[in-house]
Formats: sequence, C-alpha cells, structure tokens
Amino acid sequence: MKINAIIQARMGSTRLPGKVMKKIRDKPLIGYLLDRLKVCTEITLIVAAIPERDLESPLGRYLKAQRIDISTGPEDDVAKRFSIALKDFPCEHFVRVCADSPLMDPREIDKLVRVHKKSNVTLTSRFSVSGDRPEVVHTKTFLEAVPFMDTEEREHVTLYFHRKMSLVVDTRRDFQRVKKVIERMDRPHTDYGLEECLSLLQLA
Repeated sequence: MKINAIIQARMGSTRLPGKVMKKIRDKPLIGYLLDRLKVCTEITLIVAAIPERDLESPLGRYLKAQRIDISTGPEDDVAKRFSIALKDFPCEHFVRVCADSPLMDPREIDKLVRVHKKSNVTLTSRFSVSGDRPEVVHTKTFLEAVPFMDTEEREHVTLYFHRKMSLVVDTRRDFQRVKKVIERMDRPHTDYGLEECLSLLQLA
C-alpha cells in the first residue's frame, strides 16, 4: 500500500510571512519537519504541495536542495493543490501535514497510519492540544469529494470530511445522519466502538 506524506507549505503566510523558512540554529522551520518525516517507517514518499509562484522562492529552492518531490498548484485553493499532488505522485492514501508544525512526532504519524490501514474509514485523525494534528486520508474518496467542497473546505482540505463524519447532533441533518447509523446497527449499540460507528456513518 502506497502512502505519501503531502506537506502543504507556502511563503505567503499573512500572520508571519515566510515562516516556513525562518531559521532556528541555521535550519529553516520546514527542515525540522522534513527530518522527522524522513524517519517515518509507514510513509512511502514525501511530497511538498506548494503554490506555483513559490517554486523559485527560498522555499522551492530549499525543497529542491533537499531532494523533496514538489507539486505546484494555486495558492488559494489547497484542495486543488492536493488534487494535483495526488495526480503527480499517485498513492492509495496520504498523510496531510502542515508545514507550520515542525515538531510533529514521527512515531505518532506511524501509529496513525497503522490504525488507518486496519480501519475502513475515509479519514483517520487524532486530537492534539498542540495543534500539530496529522491526518491520514483515503485518496479516491478525497478526489471524489473535492468538487463538492465549499470555499472554506477547499482551504482546510479535510474539513469536509470532519463535517460529514461528525457524530454530534446539532442540526436536523445531524440527527438524520446519526439516526441512520443507529438503525444500521445489528447488535447492542454499546458494542459499537468509534471506528465501527464511523464505518456505519460512511454508509449512511
């Protein structure tokens, strides 16, 4: 099974421009993330999905020097950028990684990928108080969903799936979704763990 890590990175951050190339001990921020991804045992390939205009920027030049595979696309449509990266570097599943999380734990990424491989869900994620949350996504399902994403979902890439996979009832639509999940259960509901509920949710 081929699982790529796709890093979304750009120079044009509004709050801290060029942050991914800001140096700590003579190494740019993204360099620390790359070092950590390289020791992951469950990742097949590391791909940087960057805006077209950043290809010849300090970011693009650094990625080339580090021999990282690069895919370019629109700056303001991250979902489109990911779609292009998945076409350029095909894989069955991918790990979404943000370049502004330089200290992401490679052991946690590997653990998450292993959980994802055993499950039957579109997206496997973990809660992180530090905000450095990696996510493993099924490629085919992601590409099928892109045309249906709104502007906010295209920017945050996996927001579409978080909304669809929510088991929280807040609206009438949420109620109908959870109702279908419960109606699909063929044994006591207390026997169903989170992964099984999410599997049923995808059928709902």
